[in-house]
Amino acid sequence: MMKSRLPLSFPLLLLFLLSFVLLTPSASDARTWHVRQDGSGDCTTIQACVDLAGQYDTVFVAPGTYTELVRLFNHLTLLSDAGSATTVITISSIYYPVVRIWDSTLDGFTIRAGDWVVQNECGGVRIYGGTLRNCVIVNGKSSAYDTPADAGGIAASGSCIIERNTIVSNGYFDIAGGIYCYSTFVGTIRQNIVALNKTAVAVYCEAGAAIAFTCNDVWGNPYGDYGGSCGQPTGTNGNISVDPLFCDAEHGDYRLRTGSPCLWTVGCGQMGAFGVGCGPTPTTETTWGKIKTLFR
Repeated sequence: MMKSRLPLSFPLLLLFLLSFVLLTPSASDARTWHVRQDGSGDCTTIQACVDLAGQYDTVFVAPGTYTELVRLFNHLTLLSDAGSATTVITISSIYYPVVRIWDSTLDGFTIRAGDWVVQNECGGVRIYGGTLRNCVIVNGKSSAYDTPADAGGIAASGSCIIERNTIVSNGYFDIAGGIYCYSTFVGTIRQNIVALNKTAVAVYCEAGAAIAFTCNDVWGNPYGDYGGSCGQPTGTNGNISVDPLFCDAEHGDYRLRTGSPCLWTVGCGQMGAFGVGCGPTPTTETTWGKIKTLFR
């Protein structure tokens, strides 16, 4: 009987496949980088380490205020060492969002836009797919000169998860003060607090966006909570619209008071970037007049 023979090209094919597996980056090959402003890490700026990192790497950021634009790509994870209360990314006057994300993860930062932003998308975070988690998005401003820009806080497209963020006090001349969802957005917005955003509806959805809204508190937005094709999620899937009981929103303290409805609800867990930061609400009643002072 004649033995079957492998094609002569098989060894070359095997060598090619083996080289492909060994040389293609994967999550198991990932390394970590450290950003420390005192020079004791790999970099002193966030973007420097992001540019050095390879696919699936993690960049850890020490506490501090980083005055820079950040472009996050390459399936990276940008993670703060100590959370959003002590790790801030900001810029004073820009024509771009403070942070732009392409298929990567941003976890545990305060993103604070500066005094003036003129461009078409947003002032805080522009995400083209990926995850935005445990962040505070505040003071995002955007405009397009004579027409409204898309969002003060966040503009999102692609496959996204936006979870456990506090999105507050954003907006200038925008369609959405908090979150603008493009028609290509496919994903989840869950366990966020979207509150006290100015001059525009808090969350706006273009037709075609496929979003699961779950366990969000959208409240105190004087121009409305949801717009466009978002529908009205409040009252379904754990979505609420009640005072989150910030410790001191007027002075930028967005931690939660003991007894906040955002600390724990059945089926939802905590909403927003912060847990308890102060005692229960004072006995004096919060009035709409007091809330309006936050927008002056």
